[in-house]
Amino acid sequence: VYFKKLWRGVRSDKYSHFDVKRFSDVFIGANSEIVLKKDDAFDYVWQNVKKFNFYDVIALLVGVDEVFDCYGHLEKLDDDKEVYLAKIDKRKAFRKYIYDMILNKLQ
Repeated sequence: VYFKKLWRGVRSDKYSHFDVKRFSDVFIGANSEIVLKKDDAFDYVWQNVKKFNFYDVIALLVGVDEVFDCYGHLEKLDDDKEVYLAKIDKRKAFRKYIYDMILNKLQ
């Protein structure tokens, strides 16, 4: 669900720092023969995801407001650019949420 929301945001240019190319580099690989396009369906994108690590899970959760707002907030770093620092306010609860999500996926 979160990955799908992230892809939707990338497709609609929601993130100034995370476009289709960067999404592809991060989750498929910079040297991959597969090149994502903005109009690619989520199912196509998902079947081609090759790289996914713990950092990516946190990046996904920070990108989904209704989840991240329960555990932290974003601090704007530059008035002229859309650059933010993710601050975790409820560390233990956030850590448990991540562990539970990962364990759920593994079962």
